[in-house]
Amino acid sequence: MERPLARIAESTSVEIRCPKCQLLLGIKGGGGQFEVRWKELWVMVEGGVASIRCRRCGTISNV
Repeated sequence: MERPLARIAESTSVEIRCPKCQLLLGIKGGGGQFEVRWKELWVMVEGGVASIRCRRCGTISNV
């Protein structure tokens, strides 16, 4: 049985959560792109690695 394309695309996205407090920071989709959950989040891209800072506890995570 075939699955609809919408479901396949939906299942490829991954939630990005803070490793310390588990706050939802963003959603990473296919192709290495990610959508930031909060407008005021700090995101830095250096050498192809994006770092994002949690707005609740301040922990910096690599995306």
